[in-house]
Amino acid sequence: MPSVLILDYSTDSNSAAEIRKWLPESCVVSERFVDTEASLDGLDLGQFSHIVHSGSALSIVEQAPFTAAAHEVIRRAAEMGIHQFGICYGHQLLCQAIVGPHAVRRTPEGLEAGGARWNLTNPGRNC
Repeated sequence: MPSVLILDYSTDSNSAAEIRKWLPESCVVSERFVDTEASLDGLDLGQFSHIVHSGSALSIVEQAPFTAAAHEVIRRAAEMGIHQFGICYGHQLLCQAIVGPHAVRRTPEGLEAGGARWNLTNPGRNC
């Protein structure tokens, strides 16, 4: 049975509840609101098959109080083979942690938004 951890980086701690609605009932879901580095202390990644990184009103180009700790969690999860999915801020945080700080930056043209078609792989469909 898939075990999902939702890391809620939202500034109002409401993202996890919204994300939970989209997950199948067969998943065991845990959530953690992340607003400081200490929010990620004692996190046992070994009990999760998937991690969802939420969006946030925070800007990815500004260091948040938890950025370094979140990067470490992301890297450890990747090394452990845990499937990770990021929503907006969470996706950018994943890129920043895995590819490097140069992967996410401000655009000189101002607001940047876009969309793309994507398909889930079989491991992604199983939860």
